[in-house]
Amino acid sequence: MQGLTRLTSILALIVLGLLLVVSPVLAIDPPDALQINSVYAYQHCLENNDQLYIVEYTITYTPTNPDENATEAYLGRLMDGATELKATAPYAFFDEGYGTGVFAIYFPATDPDLPTWASALTMRLEGNPTLDWGGVPPNTAVSTFDVWSSSTSIATTQAELASRILYLADKLEQAWGINMIDSTGTGSYLSDYGASYFSNVIPNLRGMAPKALAGGTTAIEWEVKTPSTTYADDRAVSVDDTLLDVQKVADKWGVSRMWMSTLLYMIGAVLVLYALVKPTGSSRGLTLLSAPIVIAGGYLGMIPLLATVLLGVTAFALSLFVLFYHPSGA
Repeated sequence: MQGLTRLTSILALIVLGLLLVVSPVLAIDPPDALQINSVYAYQHCLENNDQLYIVEYTITYTPTNPDENATEAYLGRLMDGATELKATAPYAFFDEGYGTGVFAIYFPATDPDLPTWASALTMRLEGNPTLDWGGVPPNTAVSTFDVWSSSTSIATTQAELASRILYLADKLEQAWGINMIDSTGTGSYLSDYGASYFSNVIPNLRGMAPKALAGGTTAIEWEVKTPSTTYADDRAVSVDDTLLDVQKVADKWGVSRMWMSTLLYMIGAVLVLYALVKPTGSSRGLTLLSAPIVIAGGYLGMIPLLATVLLGVTAFALSLFVLFYHPSGA
């Protein structure tokens, strides 16, 4: 008898332990309203051919919400006929995710379940089947989407997404009574609340819709300008068919006309400067005249314009040195 009592006690403890370990199935009432208000489909969001589906929904309980929040209790499912392509849960942010809200489903371009664009798809919103609904889980579905974006580029899609997100944020602001958008001198952006909500709803929001976020990054379009060489070209040909044209001499020596004219001009300049400096025996005058002579060569087209600038600046610097440098008498 004592052994039977002991066995009964052991079995009672085992049953009690199982009751403590095994979680009971949660029970939840169907909502007073379950509706998909709109579905917006976009392509080329982060990369070519990826797809994003944004869904605006309404789940209403009166007078109080259930113990489970919307993330626990509901699923958004994109269906191709009877086949589920991908599912997500609403984000419990304001009022536990009930009332009006948004959820999103994203497909990378390499996703094996990537739908055929603009095909006959169905968006469903239904109760989580793991909960006890007292029957069939509540559900609603739409097969007509409000927007199938016609954009063919990532930049255009991202601009469209930014506008759509700000539009939805404005609607949520009115429904929730909290600030979802900030207006600044440079435009309207998601507030801290708005950015927090949509960043959890839409994967990689900052990459997809940078213009919807304050401090968002956008691609910089650099305009590459080719520097104009018109004036230099005009100077180079200004001596053609004149007494200063040394093309024939250059051809005999197998060099370019500009190279030959520069060589002859510099030899001539050195001779002129030498003739001017020799009577005085001072190189001071040679230095002061070098800058004007080099500049004149460039203007006449005898020296390349780039060489004129480099030599002219050097000669000018030397001239300043000669004029203002006075060694100490020590």
